[in-house]
Amino acid sequence: MIRLRCDVHRWMTAYIGVVSHPYFAVSGDGGLFEIDNVPPGTQTVQTWHELYGKLTKTVRVQAGVVANIEFSYTGAEKPSTN
Repeated sequence: MIRLRCDVHRWMTAYIGVVSHPYFAVSGDGGLFEIDNVPPGTQTVQTWHELYGKLTKTVRVQAGVVANIEFSYTGAEKPSTN
């Protein structure tokens, strides 16, 4: 993640994520997200939070079946260095 911030307005901050594939999402209200057209197989999913950093899990994806995965930050994670 690349952090951008305004030198004049300290509260203005944004993040840019660059990935080499089309399998990404930004969570919406309530933290829900959806990633379409993920290839079948065991896939690794990584989340990122601006204060608590990354969490990683694997999920088994089957063709034509919705796969669910749940992430939960406790607040005790190592703070992000970004």
